[in-house]
Amino acid sequence: MVSAKLVYAATLLSLALAAQNDNNNNAAKGAVANTGAQANAKQGQQNNANNGANAAKQGQNNNANNGANANANKGNANNGNANAAKANNGNANANTNTATANNNKGTATAAANANTATANAAANNNANANNNNNAATNNAASNTNNNAADSTTLSANAIQSGSFFDGQSGLGAEAGEAASTTSQNNFINFCAGQTLTNGLQITTGSCNGIVMGQIPAKNQMISTVITFPQDGATLTAGQDFNITLQVNNLQAGAFTNADATYYAAPQQLSNGIVVGHTHVTVQDMGNSLNPTTPPDPTQFAFFKGINDAGNGKGGLSAQVAGGLPAGNFRLCTLTSAANHQPVIMPVAQRGSQDDCTRFTVKGNGGTTNEAANNGDKGEAAAALAQSAVDIGPGALTATAAAANTAATAAANNNNNNNGGNANAAKGQNNNANNGGKKAQRLARFARRTFVA
Repeated sequence: MVSAKLVYAATLLSLALAAQNDNNNNAAKGAVANTGAQANAKQGQQNNANNGANAAKQGQNNNANNGANANANKGNANNGNANAAKANNGNANANTNTATANNNKGTATAAANANTATANAAANNNANANNNNNAATNNAASNTNNNAADSTTLSANAIQSGSFFDGQSGLGAEAGEAASTTSQNNFINFCAGQTLTNGLQITTGSCNGIVMGQIPAKNQMISTVITFPQDGATLTAGQDFNITLQVNNLQAGAFTNADATYYAAPQQLSNGIVVGHTHVTVQDMGNSLNPTTPPDPTQFAFFKGINDAGNGKGGLSAQVAGGLPAGNFRLCTLTSAANHQPVIMPVAQRGSQDDCTRFTVKGNGGTTNEAANNGDKGEAAAALAQSAVDIGPGALTATAAAANTAATAAANNNNNNNGGNANAAKGQNNNANNGGKKAQRLARFARRTFVA
């Protein structure tokens, strides 16, 4: 009996110890789980704080800060859930999983917010860079004429099919007419391989490839009359006088640099009126007002380009300072577009756009006028035009070209830097352009008012 009771007691004791061990193991497991939950919650809080801080740092705006604060609050709340899980040993694993999930959710939310803030900041930076680049592009575009007129390719809508035919048959063809030269491309290469005019007064001859330009309507053709001196007038030798004239349908006062832009641009219209100027030239006709031998066009007693707008109503004048020596003279006008080419009219059958008068100068006074071809001003003007020819095309812009080359190199260096320097490059380009223009003005030849 005693033995049986002892055995029974030992058995109960073993069961009690086993139960106690199980409880201890469960408690330990719960503690470990709670500890893991707390660590995970703490780690989530740190991740949230770090992610929020990163979002604030990357976003550089209040939205990122708000996102970081919100995520930190979520992390604190999740930590509270984790601490509550610690108190509940029986649900430790479940709470741990929940805390972990919540922490992961908080971390993911913080990361998403941080990424959003970073993306927004990057978008803002890209937008600013694009704006800066656009400004630089627009600045470059403003210094460059992108119109079709500056293209080196002939535009299809500029081809004139009238040049395809020589005129020997069809409309208006008559026996004895010369055959026209033809072209399929508006003669764009007509001057290739020849001496180009290039804006210069080349006395040995040249080829000018600049198009004729805009032509006025028939009812807006130019017409001129000389009002003084008139035909048959007699003037006193050596005395000043004014040549006066009246011109219709000319927007006078446009007079480009004759040494460097001679025939260098097409004729242009303003409100249908030719833009340009006129000249007056006086030649000695010899012993008679009505010679039978044409005068030498290289010889003139007086010449002046009238480069002002006169009275604004077509009235123009030129002073002949010092007058003329005794002789028989012819006065004629030479009406030109802005770049000195004779004006082009729309129809063949018309009155002349220029006028001439003949007059006599008598007396013992007077010498060669300074504006004659062999006068001081005439010789100086001819020498100046020849010096430009000797230097060659671009003579007036050599200094400006060097400045522009340096500016271009500087701009290229700046463009190789980050886009944030675009505005600086824009400013440097503008300064360089201004410097080039100033250099061009400094390099310009002396302007005179009596040369074409």
